[in-house]
Amino acid sequence: MRSAPRIFRYLALEVLQYTVLAFLAASPVLLIPNVFDQLGDFLVVGVTGDDIQIVLGWVLVLVAGYSLPIAFAFGLLLALGRLHGDREIAAMRACGLSVSSLVIPVVAVGALLSLFTGVVLIGFEHEAWKQIESTERQILSRGAVIEPGRFQRFGKRMILAQNRRGKNHFEGIMISDHTAEEMPLLIFAESADYSFEPETGVLRLLLANGDMLLDPYPSEEFREHRISFARFDYSFRAPWLVGDRWEFRPTQLSLGELRSTIARRNRGEKVPGLRYRETRYYESMLYRMFAIPTAPLLFSLIGVPLAILGFVRSRPRGMLLALLLLGAYYTLFVFAYESARSGLLPPLPAIWAPNALVFAIGAILLFYTVRWRQ
Repeated sequence: MRSAPRIFRYLALEVLQYTVLAFLAASPVLLIPNVFDQLGDFLVVGVTGDDIQIVLGWVLVLVAGYSLPIAFAFGLLLALGRLHGDREIAAMRACGLSVSSLVIPVVAVGALLSLFTGVVLIGFEHEAWKQIESTERQILSRGAVIEPGRFQRFGKRMILAQNRRGKNHFEGIMISDHTAEEMPLLIFAESADYSFEPETGVLRLLLANGDMLLDPYPSEEFREHRISFARFDYSFRAPWLVGDRWEFRPTQLSLGELRSTIARRNRGEKVPGLRYRETRYYESMLYRMFAIPTAPLLFSLIGVPLAILGFVRSRPRGMLLALLLLGAYYTLFVFAYESARSGLLPPLPAIWAPNALVFAIGAILLFYTVRWRQ
């Protein structure tokens, strides 16, 4: 039929349109709690607009990876419910369109969204978690380090700032450094720009227009120990502000890093800088990276048979079926994922079991639809 390509495009655009609407509706519901979850504990220590913007951007990346399959399930069944309610599916069937003609455009949209979800979860999720933790450490260190008008002790160092201008600029700096007992330092500066590197635990003060006094005790040679400077980079490690080291969680490792970690752990090698020692945590994350993106493609195999068989007769019924489908799938998936992480089940069969079940249901529905309704 010459009209078949137009019908393919029509079905694909209808499903995609409802998916976009569902994504726009679902994303704020997932985004807002996640933003407050990431920043809630740090609101009292000086969160800035830049901090919120950074965290919001990366949380949006995380939300996109998980809300797309949800949005597609709602969009698919709402679209099919609308088409069935308006008798459009019946009209297409009466015109001689086969079941495959209805399945192909829906599967194409599902495959496209699966590909996009995979790009987000495999390519950007680990970087998002790293950037969010880095920002949180910056927020924590900023609120805990220097408070104007009070001496702040850092081991054998004491720092005093008279005033604060902006989030990282201080005026009237005094530093007493007794880390080297044989030559203590006393530093005065008009101003200082503050920064903190959470990855290394290094606190840095870029001092401007000041004097450094070596062994500043009253003596006849006092003037000979004075060194004036226009700019001086004063830095030291303060790992206790954010923990002594950065331990990566499985969610913060890229696909290549996960595979390397699993291979090295299987060979009995020690891999430094990791939160967990057991290989199952990293295997579970590796399989999850591929299992979740396939969900839209699997949902597409179920949607069309349900519509043709009359289970999706309206948009309200489509929404109800979407809720049931998503609730059942994600309940099984969370149980399987946690079972794999805890060692109750092997990671590979556990993570892929919910997807295999959905695929089997979709294949049975398609077979029944083609066999008895063709």
